[in-house]
Amino acid sequence: MSNSNVAKGREYEDQVSRIIDNLYAGLADTVTILRGKKARKAASGESGYEHQIDVLILEGDAMFAVECKRWRKKVGVGAVLTHAARCEDIRAANAGKQVSGVIATTKDVTEDGSRLAKHFGIAVEVVNSEENFTIRIGKHIMGLVSDKLRVTEEWTCSLTRSEAASARARDAAASGDERSSGSRDA
Repeated sequence: MSNSNVAKGREYEDQVSRIIDNLYAGLADTVTILRGKKARKAASGESGYEHQIDVLILEGDAMFAVECKRWRKKVGVGAVLTHAARCEDIRAANAGKQVSGVIATTKDVTEDGSRLAKHFGIAVEVVNSEENFTIRIGKHIMGLVSDKLRVTEEWTCSLTRSEAASARARDAAASGDERSSGSRDA
């Protein structure tokens, strides 16, 4: 891998880490997000090996290991098996902790890789934008800790007029309802 590709991979890891930091912005007292050497130390497995995890989230008895892949080709069997083995070794060293994994990638995953990820409980998310990633990865991360969270803030969601029109058009096309496909005032 060229230095340019390594730099782009690190940029993607940084982007993912920033998004996760933002997702957990108000929870610093209960959630710890680690990268680099600190993540390696915390991700030591039963084997004694300190695993390289791009982003490690710790919350109570939950550990969430995020592997970032900014590749030109689909993520294959090797990457899925490597992450599954990492998660299993970390899980074995942390009895009583829920260790979950995800592979965040800019490309798709191969059919065999997808089958293995499903078997090992590794979530694979194809994400090409910060907004998309926040929505998709957020459901996995928040699913781990939702039973321990207390909602203290009101969340709102808004769409621009063009986003709403696009969503209506997609829904209409899916249902065959021509009347909903035109733009309307919101």
